[in-house]
Amino acid sequence: MVEGAKRRVGFFNGETTIQAVFLVFGAIVIGLVIRKLQYASQAICCGDFDGYYHIKWSSLLWEGMRQGHFPPKFIWLPLTTLNPNDYVDHHLLFHFLQIPFTWSGDLRAGAKAASWLFATLAVLSCYWLMLRYRIRHALIWLVALLACSAPFLYRLNMAKAPPVAIIFTVIGIYLLFEKKYLLLLPLAFLFVWAYSLFIILTGMAVIWTLVIAWTERRFDWRPLVWTVMGTIAGLVINPYFPKDISLFVEHFLIKATLSGFTTEVGNEWYPYESWYLLLNCGVAFISMVVGYVAYDSADRQRSARSLFLLLFSTVLMIASFRSRRWVEYWPPFAILFAAFTLKPILEGVRAHFTRLPSDVMEELKPFLDRHELSGEAETERRRDFWKEIEIAAVGIALGLAAYFIFKQFAYPPPDVSRLAALKALKFIIAAVVTISCLCAYVLWRRSLMKTFTVILVAMLIIVLNFNLHETRKEIAGDAEPDHYEASMAWIRENVPQGEMIFSTDWDDFPKMFYYDTKHTYVSGLDPTYLLDRDNQLKRDPSLAELYKNITLGKDVTINNERKEYGPVIRERFGARYVFSDNDHEDFIGRALDSGWFEEVHIYTFERKDGRAFTQKEIDTIEKTAPAELNNWTLITGGRRLVSGATRDMMCTDVNGLCDQFVVNKDLDSTVLRIRDQKGQPPEESKDEGDEGDDNDNGGDEQGNQ
Repeated sequence: MVEGAKRRVGFFNGETTIQAVFLVFGAIVIGLVIRKLQYASQAICCGDFDGYYHIKWSSLLWEGMRQGHFPPKFIWLPLTTLNPNDYVDHHLLFHFLQIPFTWSGDLRAGAKAASWLFATLAVLSCYWLMLRYRIRHALIWLVALLACSAPFLYRLNMAKAPPVAIIFTVIGIYLLFEKKYLLLLPLAFLFVWAYSLFIILTGMAVIWTLVIAWTERRFDWRPLVWTVMGTIAGLVINPYFPKDISLFVEHFLIKATLSGFTTEVGNEWYPYESWYLLLNCGVAFISMVVGYVAYDSADRQRSARSLFLLLFSTVLMIASFRSRRWVEYWPPFAILFAAFTLKPILEGVRAHFTRLPSDVMEELKPFLDRHELSGEAETERRRDFWKEIEIAAVGIALGLAAYFIFKQFAYPPPDVSRLAALKALKFIIAAVVTISCLCAYVLWRRSLMKTFTVILVAMLIIVLNFNLHETRKEIAGDAEPDHYEASMAWIRENVPQGEMIFSTDWDDFPKMFYYDTKHTYVSGLDPTYLLDRDNQLKRDPSLAELYKNITLGKDVTINNERKEYGPVIRERFGARYVFSDNDHEDFIGRALDSGWFEEVHIYTFERKDGRAFTQKEIDTIEKTAPAELNNWTLITGGRRLVSGATRDMMCTDVNGLCDQFVVNKDLDSTVLRIRDQKGQPPEESKDEGDEGDDNDNGGDEQGNQ
């Protein structure tokens, strides 16, 4: 009889097996969703160029380690606090994790693969936490995680460290919940090495200490002490000690101010508009409301996890209203908050049983364990498993059909009668099918709760698909992967090595650094680094202030005397070449009008079929092109040939090469050379005259668009 019972034990006997199935399924779904977003563009994703810096520095870090130099010198921002003597890599562990993705030689592809993997693991870790604590309806919570916020999906795909920080945060929550406090020490140590927002873990330890004090009415010093010790160890046992501490303090004091920033910083440090945040993080906000309503503090000891997530997610939500960068953390933890607070309600009748006093529950635990091994428990698991699959499948099908209907209104085709008629027919068919399926399900199941759950899943699927559509469109609109490549290739090969390049936007540095490590740059990664160095050296006038006024096309005054851009850039910044995106029209106009600058026009040659050049074709171009085009560089995997000249050329000036090849002037950016003596402005600048000078009173104040 016992042997027969053992033989009947199958797939549904252990919850671990079911959880493993759900986890694998979740990993596949999350991976496919993140891949759909990550590869909406071939460029390193997204919003800014920081990912180019991270993957390039990871590559240089590996090269330095192979040559016995660790950490290698960072020489590219000598005017800032990231100068060779003071540079601190506060993403060191993240860069270590990126190193294997540089080994293929294609840094762009490696960065995208790393971003996909880290983002997938970040969402999967949140999903795993729910499975670990047996939150019912795991598949529905999986959909909620993916649908929680469009900005979260967008920022999660950036080739940066936040996804790794989310993984560390989830591990920290697990260790706190399981009271494995000693392991917080190595976790905090690694977090410090991985990302500058390691302070999140310390904040979590503080919250958990307060939660334990309230729920158990005792002070437990261990979570806070071990976390602080690990944090201190990570800062001290660090190749950049003690500079890492001073840089963190300086950075924290600037970014943590409650008033306005002392200098313009990146867009990620500024808030979203409130209505934009509410609409695009709707699922996260609804989850917070549900969590607040469902939270029950009656049994203090059993509400510890829910209370922790209540406090933690609330802090993150408030931070998200102040700075958009917190949107890459808050939404998934809002979902976790709702899941854990709803856990007793979702467990139904069992929840009432578990309200027995804790000491009684401990005495009954052996009997409960025996019951879990019974055939009745296996039958119940089987029923719950297939019920969840059924609800998820029907809800997803209805959601996709409903999304198709709503999509016809949200993204209508061009106003052509035939297309309009086809759209109407599709709409009618989809509406009839959707309503019929829902009615059939209601009649079949005759269960109000199941019907409600199916409708909830369908609504989440609709939100998820709209979020995916908008996020993909936004990512696809990013700059192409070869943006700035032509201009930076010309600078790399034609400006003497080691010279300073004056760029008009600090956030262009990562892309410039990615393409050219032969030169140094004025400002990059964060504008506060230049300002901090001014304060350290007591520079007068401040280079940060001069930089701001020059790049915005404003007047520059030193010792109450108005100065021209050319001499100031050359003497104060030590630069003879300027690289500018074409958004800084005020600066470019005033620079060319001054007579101190001459433009280097960058030209690219490509085969008409888009294939790589042969050596014979390269020789033909070099021999046929005008004499001014005598500095050739092959880029984009051998598919483009670049050269530059101070003369603006037309197709008729390149000796018939336009008939054989695609010839373009590079319009992504502008390269200027500062003259030794003031000369005459170019003819086109004369024609436009001083018209632009009167209007040169603005620009991108934030410098991060």
